[in-house]
Formats: sequence, structure tokens, C-alpha cells
Amino acid sequence: KYINAVPEVKEIISNRIERGQLSNFVKKHNNFECQVCKSLNLPTHTFKKKNGDYYIETHHIIPVAKRKKGTLSLSNLITVCPNHHRQLHFGNVKILSNNEKNFRLKLDDKTIDIQKTVLNEATIKRISE
Repeated sequence: KYINAVPEVKEIISNRIERGQLSNFVKKHNNFECQVCKSLNLPTHTFKKKNGDYYIETHHIIPVAKRKKGTLSLSNLITVCPNHHRQLHFGNVKILSNNEKNFRLKLDDKTIDIQKTVLNEATIKRISE
């Protein structure tokens, strides 16, 4: 059926939540490392992109789709490799605690702590350079 098929173009109209540019800040602040891998003592970098930076993704611990106050904030973002990003969305994951300093997550049978990004003058200066 698909051997001689020509791809169809379908028009899709949708709404999306604007998330801003914080993810780029968090990626740089966390040295493009996966915070889950770091907590599990695994290699923290993926592949290098053409610009020389390591590829990394950001994840909102409290989903943006819930549209709760603060979900777009810096303290709700962590950096994760693509594999852990998928696991956080589709795997056996539970938020055990969420306080001002860190997140405690249970991934399958492992409990990990991930430090939140804190915005202070030294951090802003380092990231801005």
C-alpha cells in the first residue's frame, strides 16, 4: 500500500502554550547535563550538536498542560537526556516531594533527588557570559 504512496499534507490548527526562553538558560546553567543521569551516577552528556553544545532537553516536573501557577517558572524545569525525558512522560515515575530546594522522584524502583535551579546574581552573571 505504501510503496507507491505519495505523502499527503494535512492542515492542522491547534493552540499551544508559550513557554518562553527559560529552557536555554537552564540548559546552559546545568552544563547541558542530564540531571537524572547525574543522580544515577551515569554519563550525563548525549551527543554534540553542530554548534559544539551537547544536546539536552528540558522537562517541566509539574506539566505545563495543567496550567497551574508557577509551572513555567525556572524552579519547575530540569534538564534531561531524550531517554529520561520519555521515561518522565511515559514511564513508571512518581513525584515523592517538591520543595524549594529539590525534587525527589521515584523512577521504577530508584529514588533520586534533583536540585532545583536557583536564580541569584552569581548564576545570572555566569550564564550571561
